[in-house]
Amino acid sequence: MRGVEQSLYLVECYSSAATAERAAELLTRLSELPGPDTVVPVSCIAVPSDEMCLCLVEADSAEAVHQALTQIAFGHERIVEAVSVTPARRSPSWTNAATPSASPSPSGAAFT
Repeated sequence: MRGVEQSLYLVECYSSAATAERAAELLTRLSELPGPDTVVPVSCIAVPSDEMCLCLVEADSAEAVHQALTQIAFGHERIVEAVSVTPARRSPSWTNAATPSASPSPSGAAFT
């Protein structure tokens, strides 16, 4: 339900068609579902070499996620409640090219 904090769920999907396109399709189809008990897609990771997609969604319950996936006829192995953890510092300092700094290497040479 929108306006109420929802739980986060991890959806595991296993298929030989585990591609970025298939993951994007899942996110799109979930976001287009009508109704007050909407499952809100958060993100999805495709791992083609393992034939799997791992998707994060917000919903009121695992049953709501299951019903949404059934409604769009998207096969899945399991749905589990998840917790998202993000680092306090979102960007490492070495990505800031505007302010390079020198630091000694083990050999004594400096990097800039």
